[in-house]
Amino acid sequence: MTTSQLTLEHRPFSFVPAVLVGVIPLAILIFLLVGYSDVPHHVHTIAQHFYIVSIASLLAGVVSLIVGVAGIRLRNLQVVLLALAFISLGIIFAMHGIATPGYIYGNTQISGVAAVLSLLFPCFWLALSSLDPHLPIMRWLAPRATLLLWTWTAGVLAFDALLLSMPNVADALQVFTFPVFPFVALLTLSFAGVAAWRFLQSYRYTRITLHFALFAAAIWLMISMLTIWLSPTWSLAWWEYHVLFLLAIGGVLVGLYQLYGRKASLAVIIGGHWNPDPVARLESAISPHIRELLELTEKHDPYTGGHNYRVALYALELGKAMSLSPEKLRILAQAGVVHDIGKLEIPYAILNKPGKLDPDERQIIEQHPVAGWMYCSRFGFMPEELEVIRHHHEKWDGTGYPDHLAGANIPLLARITAIADVYDALTSKRSYREPWDHFRARDFLLEGAGTHFDPECLNIWASITEKGPIELPPELER
Repeated sequence: MTTSQLTLEHRPFSFVPAVLVGVIPLAILIFLLVGYSDVPHHVHTIAQHFYIVSIASLLAGVVSLIVGVAGIRLRNLQVVLLALAFISLGIIFAMHGIATPGYIYGNTQISGVAAVLSLLFPCFWLALSSLDPHLPIMRWLAPRATLLLWTWTAGVLAFDALLLSMPNVADALQVFTFPVFPFVALLTLSFAGVAAWRFLQSYRYTRITLHFALFAAAIWLMISMLTIWLSPTWSLAWWEYHVLFLLAIGGVLVGLYQLYGRKASLAVIIGGHWNPDPVARLESAISPHIRELLELTEKHDPYTGGHNYRVALYALELGKAMSLSPEKLRILAQAGVVHDIGKLEIPYAILNKPGKLDPDERQIIEQHPVAGWMYCSRFGFMPEELEVIRHHHEKWDGTGYPDHLAGANIPLLARITAIADVYDALTSKRSYREPWDHFRARDFLLEGAGTHFDPECLNIWASITEKGPIELPPELER
């Protein structure tokens, strides 16, 4: 990955792979519908359907639940919602396998109902996960992510148990009657279409494998719904959607692994959830991709080496002195390490100019909070982290940027990060000056009380730095 890869207009994009994702399985479906619709089924086929679908689906459901727990640990709403999508697919589709007609159960509607609902619910969650995290619905969901994960999982399991113990309930749902089935099918296609479009746009911007995998999964789920709608049971065309389900789940899991698991095991990510030390929690929660971005940021702006981590740690110390909750400390830590990621969009010559910036250059550099906010919003960052990224350059008197917020309208965690950010900038060597010592930087900050900084936050900062600077780990010392 290079710096230029982050800017959409700097990269050519071909729609050919995206088109092939849909055209190939659709062509196969048409071919099978036309030429192989009358292939009979046999007892051994029924048994294979029972075992393969049941086991594979339950395994997918369990893995998806683990991913959901990791998403909570990472404070990543998109990952949690994706987990809900594939928990729905895995657990409900397992019922499709368990209720295979002619194996344990007789001729009931359970298997068919499970197939349809294992498309409807995943497509709903996929569409929701593709939305911008600053939208009201996402802001409402973000603090309820843990409750949502466990409640939905329990609800899906209970629904499975209900249908398997009372098969007549599935018959009563009349899923395959008119107008119920066309309505459910169109609703599913609509959800999947929204998800496919939005994830394709995200992939064009980020070039992240996960986003393309999610686009492909949404397309394959759309084709699966068409397959259920058009193909006779047990025909070869009918089997295609089973394969597409597996491809969708597998592709997304590969994308998640590439983005979050290449350099840190799920065990480390999940285990860190219960670590009381916020610094240790910070280390365990940073995904490999974010680490790469941090390295790129510091290569792009070498004078800020270690800056992101120091800002996060300074903000943590101030937050602890203000008696913030562990959850708020997690937000400070994760937002702190990515607060300047938008600088990847700023030309190197401007970032490292040895002299004073002219007005045009100043205007360009002031775009980095919005650039970082936009980039991180595509990775499912929670709204609180996004607020810190966007607003850490706002000033108490309203003269900051990018939105000219003032006073208490500036989110508290952004006000805390602003103090940490300015202090570290002053005490670090820059292209245009030598670093200041601790007390000179501290005095400068105190002069900004009520104009640049929140006076209450600054008073607490002054008290914890009165005798000297906050101690840093050796690897972050300048």
